[in-house]
Amino acid sequence: MGTSADFNYGERRAVNEMESILRSQWANGMLPHIRFTPGETGYGPDAEEWGVTRQISGNPDVDTSGITQPPIVAAGIWEVYQNAEHKDAILDKIEEWFPKVQKYHDFLLRERDPDGEHLIFIAHPWASGTDNAPDFDDTFPRILKALESGDVDIDKFTRRDQDNVDPDERPSKEAYDCYFYLVGKMDQLGFDQERIYKESPFAVQDVLVNTVFAESVRSMGLIAGELALKYDNLADMDPIHRKEHEAQAAYYREQAGASDSEADRIGEAIRTKLWDEDAGLFFSYDMKAGKHLDHPTIRSLMPLYGGVASPEQAGRLLAHLTDPDEFWPVDGTPIPSTPMNAPRFDNARYWKGPSWPVTNWMLAKGLDHYSPVLADEVRERTVGMIAEGYADRDAVKKQAAGVMEYNSFGEEFTTPAHDQYCHGWLWDSVFAAIGWSKVDEKVPVYDGTSDTGPSFAEYYAPQSEGKHEAGDPLGARYMTWTGALYLDLVEDIEA
Repeated sequence: MGTSADFNYGERRAVNEMESILRSQWANGMLPHIRFTPGETGYGPDAEEWGVTRQISGNPDVDTSGITQPPIVAAGIWEVYQNAEHKDAILDKIEEWFPKVQKYHDFLLRERDPDGEHLIFIAHPWASGTDNAPDFDDTFPRILKALESGDVDIDKFTRRDQDNVDPDERPSKEAYDCYFYLVGKMDQLGFDQERIYKESPFAVQDVLVNTVFAESVRSMGLIAGELALKYDNLADMDPIHRKEHEAQAAYYREQAGASDSEADRIGEAIRTKLWDEDAGLFFSYDMKAGKHLDHPTIRSLMPLYGGVASPEQAGRLLAHLTDPDEFWPVDGTPIPSTPMNAPRFDNARYWKGPSWPVTNWMLAKGLDHYSPVLADEVRERTVGMIAEGYADRDAVKKQAAGVMEYNSFGEEFTTPAHDQYCHGWLWDSVFAAIGWSKVDEKVPVYDGTSDTGPSFAEYYAPQSEGKHEAGDPLGARYMTWTGALYLDLVEDIEA
């Protein structure tokens, strides 16, 4: 079996990151979106405000939130494996993780697909990873009406997201009232998944979440295929235990086939239920209202990721993506989170307009399936945006790794940001693992105080408007996943 001695520094950190995620797993299989760092109090709602007791989670060791995030764990594990120098040792670790990730996927299909549609719902906007996206605004009147009933007291919650960031760059008070109500309602319902679906005013089949799920289920098939090959080889080398090895190989081939079939079903459900033929875009589905949330966002393009969109759908999406009035800023920044001509576009407010490295990374990966030239252009634009004018890529790569060191909680896991987000987050940690797999050795901590490099911001202004110029850094600074994604994007460009 692989041990820490078999890995280089970055591989060891990537392994630690994945194991930190999996240690937080609830007994029902859910992977929570926040793992609270002991002694850190810089985020709200904190562990106490969430109300997730050890009895609820079934996890005796880790305080967590009560929701999950885009289920990108398996896709991230596959990325780490592809990047690994010591593939055999990494594969041994992946085999340990396989049943835990499968348990997570089983939870999603069992608890978050009540009608057997092969589309999972989210119970909170935070679970989408795109918290205040404009289309979620359409759910707010229903949530605010529920809040008026007085069944949930939101005064117990403390908002801390504006402590280190300009309030103009953060979600509105109305949005946070809705967020807190939904957390309080889940707490009131004991985080019972069936009751949350039936009694909470929010249940959305999110485009990004389901696209990520399709890619992760597909990745589980690829992982299972590698494990089947491992046992085929062991059967050839170890005739004494051949039957046991052949049985294991057969098991993993069966798992690979099952994963491929389920990924196909998820993809087909996305291509049908979440597609709007008139708009030529994908829209999330509001299960409470029984209709699409038909405001275009970055999620409307997301089925490009993993090659989920059909060729015809992809052609329509590319027309939107490359439209300079929508998703292709003339200033040279990459894809914004909301089209610039949309009524609810805001150049600086979180997911209502700013360009995020994470969604640009995902769309670049997706465009490899449809338009490699455009994929390369998205990567170049994203790398240029993150670099903030610093041209020495080798220096910026070292600084990017230094940001991850700055945000490290020992070597156990990497927090998203030293000040603003001082806990372990699900999809941030997956991208941290991908970034770590690009790092061969430890580098000095980089926190930007020397003013000789970029700020590795959370998100960026997509165009020049108001007080912001195109590419201006926004949100929290020295973000782990911005550094990690820079490392991956540059390597793809250089390859």
